[in-house]
Amino acid sequence: DTPVWVCAHAINQWEPRDDITDDPKESGFTKAMKVANGRTITILDKEGKVFTRIWCIFELFLALVDTTKLKEGMWAVYTAH
Repeated sequence: DTPVWVCAHAINQWEPRDDITDDPKESGFTKAMKVANGRTITILDKEGKVFTRIWCIFELFLALVDTTKLKEGMWAVYTAH
Protein backbone atom coordinates (compact mmCIF):
# COMPACT_ATOMS: atom_id res chain seq x y z
CA ASP A 1 0.00 0.00 0.00
CA THR A 2 1.19 3.48 -0.86
CA PRO A 3 -0.81 6.21 0.87
CA VAL A 4 -1.16 9.38 -1.19
CA TRP A 5 -2.61 12.69 -0.04
CA VAL A 6 -5.61 13.83 -2.11
CA CYS A 7 -6.90 17.07 -0.63
CA ALA A 8 -10.25 16.93 -2.43
CA HIS A 9 -11.05 13.68 -0.62
CA ALA A 10 -9.41 14.37 2.75
CA ILE A 11 -10.60 17.88 3.61
CA ASN A 12 -14.18 19.11 3.56
CA GLN A 13 -13.95 21.53 0.62
CA TRP A 14 -17.24 23.22 1.62
CA GLU A 15 -16.20 23.93 5.23
CA PRO A 16 -12.39 24.05 5.18
CA ARG A 17 -12.26 26.28 8.27
CA ASP A 18 -13.19 23.21 10.32
CA ASP A 19 -9.79 21.77 9.43
CA ILE A 20 -7.68 24.92 9.71
CA THR A 21 -5.88 25.75 12.95
CA ASP A 22 -3.88 28.81 14.03
CA ASP A 23 -0.71 26.86 13.28
CA PRO A 24 -1.07 25.20 9.85
CA LYS A 25 1.40 22.50 10.89
CA GLU A 26 -1.11 21.35 13.53
CA SER A 27 -4.06 21.15 11.12
CA GLY A 28 -5.86 18.05 9.98
CA PHE A 29 -4.40 18.91 6.60
CA THR A 30 -0.83 18.38 7.84
CA LYS A 31 -1.76 15.32 9.89
CA ALA A 32 -3.26 13.67 6.82
CA MET A 33 -0.11 14.42 4.83
CA LYS A 34 1.92 12.70 7.57
CA VAL A 35 -0.17 9.57 7.10
CA ALA A 36 0.59 9.77 3.37
CA ASN A 37 4.31 10.18 4.18
CA GLY A 38 4.39 13.49 2.31
CA ARG A 39 3.30 12.00 -1.00
CA THR A 40 1.08 14.33 -2.98
CA ILE A 41 -0.36 14.43 -6.48
CA THR A 42 -1.08 17.58 -8.47
CA ILE A 43 -3.47 17.55 -11.40
CA LEU A 44 -2.10 20.44 -13.43
CA ASP A 45 -4.32 22.45 -15.75
CA LYS A 46 -3.07 24.54 -18.69
CA GLU A 47 -3.07 27.76 -16.63
CA GLY A 48 -1.27 26.26 -13.63
CA LYS A 49 -4.00 27.48 -11.25
CA VAL A 50 -2.76 25.15 -8.55
CA PHE A 51 0.23 27.45 -8.04
CA THR A 52 -2.06 30.37 -7.13
CA ARG A 53 -3.61 28.54 -4.16
CA ILE A 54 -1.74 28.93 -0.87
CA TRP A 55 -2.78 25.53 0.47
CA CYS A 56 -1.45 23.84 -2.66
CA ILE A 57 1.88 25.59 -2.15
CA PHE A 58 1.80 24.55 1.51
CA GLU A 59 1.31 20.92 0.41
CA LEU A 60 4.38 21.17 -1.81
CA PHE A 61 6.35 22.75 1.03
CA LEU A 62 5.46 19.88 3.34
CA ALA A 63 6.23 17.26 0.71
CA LEU A 64 9.46 18.67 -0.67
CA VAL A 65 11.01 21.10 1.81
CA ASP A 66 9.89 20.45 5.38
CA THR A 67 10.71 16.75 5.46
CA THR A 68 11.69 16.87 9.15
CA LYS A 69 8.08 16.08 10.12
CA LEU A 70 7.51 13.54 7.34
CA LYS A 71 9.29 10.30 6.53
CA GLU A 72 9.78 11.22 2.90
CA GLY A 73 8.23 13.43 0.30
CA MET A 74 7.12 12.89 -3.26
CA TRP A 75 5.34 15.11 -5.72
CA ALA A 76 3.65 13.50 -8.71
CA VAL A 77 2.33 15.82 -11.42
CA TYR A 78 -0.32 14.86 -13.95
CA THR A 79 -1.47 17.11 -16.74
CA ALA A 80 -4.99 17.47 -18.10
CA HIS A 81 -3.83 16.78 -21.67
